[in-house]
Amino acid sequence: MSRSPSSITKLLSRWQENEPGAFEDLIDQVYAELRAIAHNVMSLEKNKPFQTTGLVHEIYADLGTKSGIDWQDRNHFFKIASIAMRRALIHEARRGKALKRDADLVSADETLLFSGCGTAEDWLLFDSLLRELELQDTCMAKIVQLKVFCGYTNQETADSLGISIATVKRRWSFAKAWIYKRSLEPDS
Repeated sequence: MSRSPSSITKLLSRWQENEPGAFEDLIDQVYAELRAIAHNVMSLEKNKPFQTTGLVHEIYADLGTKSGIDWQDRNHFFKIASIAMRRALIHEARRGKALKRDADLVSADETLLFSGCGTAEDWLLFDSLLRELELQDTCMAKIVQLKVFCGYTNQETADSLGISIATVKRRWSFAKAWIYKRSLEPDS
């Protein structure tokens, strides 16, 4: 059952005010949507370091430690959740890479980064490139974050960032090309 954005915003407010049980009520309301987002992200992962439920639980654990966040609304919550998801995947990729001594970093291309063939090494490279992109253009990095990790449409991304769909399309195309080009460079 889909919950209205206002009911989620109310739960976020209750949680922010440290009302007992508010976080658990919030998770009950957003669990199905978090699972759908996690399923979308895990469909991109070749080696599957998490099951969908496991990734949601990682998010749940990470979000449960967040205090002092001025929760604005449903979109803000899901942006933070997508960051927690990214952090969990990157942490797991680093852990896996540390276990594989002398593993070569796979050169990523757009197919690997955006079509679902990613390995742990690809996620590490992707995270590094996304951080680099963020230094150059924060808005463009946010577009990539929302589209790749939340599975947002152009319309949802535009609404979330308060920009036009045309801007989302243009910057998304540029970001994909930029990430692809940088992933092929030897120093990436």
